[in-house]
Amino acid sequence: MENNETLDTYNRSSKELAEYFKGIGPRTKYIKQALELADKLDGSADALELGCGDGRDAVEIIKRCQTYTGIDYSTGLIGLAEKLLPYADFRVADMQNFDYPYRKYDVVFAFASILHIDRASLGDLLEVVARSIKVGGIFYITTEYAPRYKKKWKEDKHGRRLFYYYTPKMLEKLGEKYFFNVFSEIEDIEAKSWTIIALCKK
Repeated sequence: MENNETLDTYNRSSKELAEYFKGIGPRTKYIKQALELADKLDGSADALELGCGDGRDAVEIIKRCQTYTGIDYSTGLIGLAEKLLPYADFRVADMQNFDYPYRKYDVVFAFASILHIDRASLGDLLEVVARSIKVGGIFYITTEYAPRYKKKWKEDKHGRRLFYYYTPKMLEKLGEKYFFNVFSEIEDIEAKSWTIIALCKK
C-alpha cells in the first residue's frame, strides 16, 4: 500500500511529531461540542477515538466520558499515549480494519485522521463506524479542507505522508445512508483550512 510510507513516517518520527502536535491539541472546544450534540454532557458517554496519536486529545475526552478507547496504527504514537495515560485503553489498530462493536459508542472522534484515507476507503469506514454508534450518536470529524477532492503527498523533515482532502458536502454525501449532518463548517487554523463536521447516526 502506498500509505505504508505514511505509517513509516509516523513510527520513525513519532516523538518529533508529537512535540510538533503540542501546538494543535487538545481540541477541547470540539470535544465539548460533540458531547453536547450527542446529549452526553453528563459524563455518561462511551467514546472511541480514531487516530488517537500520542493521546493529547484523550486527556480531555477521558475527563468527560464514562469509557474511552483510542486506536492508532502507529506503534510509536500509541507508545507515547500509553506513557501519558497509562490507565487508558489504547490499542494499536488500523481504523479501517478495527473490530468495531455493535452500537456501543455515543461519540466517535476522528481528529485529523481520516485525511490519510482515500474516498473509496472512507465510504467503507463510514459504514462500519455507523454500525458501532448508537442511534442519535455522533461521528465528529476534523480534516483538511480543499474545494474539491484531491490527493497530495507532503514531505518535511519528518518524512513523507499522503493526504486526502474533503469538503463537508463530500463527507455528508459519503455517509448519507447512515448519518445526517447536524453541524459543519470550514475553519481556518494556523494558515490551513479545516473541514469540521458532526454526523448524527440515523
